[in-house]
Amino acid sequence: MTEQVSPLRQRMIDDMVLRNMSVNTQKAYIRAVANFSKHFGQSPDKLTFERVREYQLHLVSRGLQAATIIPIMCAIRFLNGTTLGRTNVAEHIPLARKADTLPAVLTREQVVRFLKAVPDLEMRTLFIVIYSVGLRVSEAVALMARDIDSANMVITYGRAKAERTDT
Repeated sequence: MTEQVSPLRQRMIDDMVLRNMSVNTQKAYIRAVANFSKHFGQSPDKLTFERVREYQLHLVSRGLQAATIIPIMCAIRFLNGTTLGRTNVAEHIPLARKADTLPAVLTREQVVRFLKAVPDLEMRTLFIVIYSVGLRVSEAVALMARDIDSANMVITYGRAKAERTDT
């Protein structure tokens, strides 16, 4: 038995296909709009900007993070702006700001305590170099003795892969 697709849903699917959106994005957008519609018990084309705002507040009150809410709001923006041609509504649907994901900065005392906790001198020296130079893990792993110019107190890293083939 095939499920009946409403003309509005079909138009939204067609709009997404025309824009070459991935199948997963299409499914996520359809699901998001269907949940939005179900929440208010009305067709999504009948729901106003105020209802969008209420729904966004509802999602926040459920404890959903910005990374979850943003794709839902993008789907509702797409429905309004592209499928329904309500660009004035779509451009006013705010997207939550994602939380900053910067790591915690260690205090000087924490760094010293960490380095003193490493008993192996070679490993401690490696950690000191990584920390003081600000190397990424991939750069630290690729670091070789020839990258260290001890006469000039310089470490050279980040060369192209082609230069590193003679290890």
